[in-house]
Amino acid sequence: QNVPVAVNAQSAPGEEVGVEPLSVPEAADVDTDDSAWESDEVEDAPEPKRDLKAEAKSIEHLLDHRVKNPHCDSCNRSSMKNKRSMTGAFKDEPKAWGDLVTGDHLDSKRRNMIGFSGEKEAFTILDIYSRLRHIYPTASKDSVDTSLSIKHFMGDRTIKRFYSDNSGEINKACKGLEILRDGSQPGMPQTNSLAERNNQTIISKTIACLLEAGLPPCYWSFAGPCLCLLMNTDYSAGESSWFKTHGSEFSGLRLPLGCKVSFKPSTTKGEGGGKWDEHSETGVFAGYRLHSGYKWKGEYLVWDLEEFVHADLSKKARNVHQKLGKPHITKRCVLHNQILCFPLKATYERLN
Repeated sequence: QNVPVAVNAQSAPGEEVGVEPLSVPEAADVDTDDSAWESDEVEDAPEPKRDLKAEAKSIEHLLDHRVKNPHCDSCNRSSMKNKRSMTGAFKDEPKAWGDLVTGDHLDSKRRNMIGFSGEKEAFTILDIYSRLRHIYPTASKDSVDTSLSIKHFMGDRTIKRFYSDNSGEINKACKGLEILRDGSQPGMPQTNSLAERNNQTIISKTIACLLEAGLPPCYWSFAGPCLCLLMNTDYSAGESSWFKTHGSEFSGLRLPLGCKVSFKPSTTKGEGGGKWDEHSETGVFAGYRLHSGYKWKGEYLVWDLEEFVHADLSKKARNVHQKLGKPHITKRCVLHNQILCFPLKATYERLN
């Protein structure tokens, strides 16, 4: 009977490749005892422990603070344990985008909560099928602003049914857009639990993003929309909400609000640079510019870092910095020196 042979791969070039017979173990060397494999003592290798402290400082967590981390200071300061209401008020699960959409209004009664452009209200919206969500800062919660928010969210897509509380503004907006509206039970806000939960998620995560960025509450009108896009483009658990809406994953950089970036400034804002000046500036990331239909055309929003030299970063800051209200719109934006840092954080903590 022939014995298998192995080729010696270590032969030098030009030499004849030799072959060596494989050694056949003697009977005494063969372990035929299978009892160890049948024993309960054999255990699977333990899974490596997660380093929550390292995760708290990772860019994946700092993008949207989606999962509360006990070692993240911003999570601990922004999130309180919310009581869950009923799991949902819908019996029929939507099978396509726009089958069922819900929305609600938020108001900013405190003076330091007014946005840069005088936004006193906000309209939150959520597509149940894709989980695509957004917050629209508005000057009021009338039917005109509500209608514009819904139209921007759906674009050329169709919303078949809109579920909300019995708000007259939402009812009038849906009627003008010819969208069927279902109302929750009067006096029972928990019957619109998905909209309420969406509100709480956006509010708590926006506060965490503001704390991490070192920005006062009046910057919510930038932080909220930025947070929503980062949540919508997260595909760590599978297809993202962005993919379920547009058919492809988000193609841009996912950057957290307030991080330090290098960008090419807008030529239409301020004076252009000199011939020998560097082509990029150092800035603070402010979010993304979105178009009708919740589409993105490669445009980022960035504040020039120098604009914060005399800015008020205290918690009582109000919407007085009009120059910061209109950040640069640029298509060239990268993480500064490829290092994640928040340049305003130290000053914010010192003042507050």
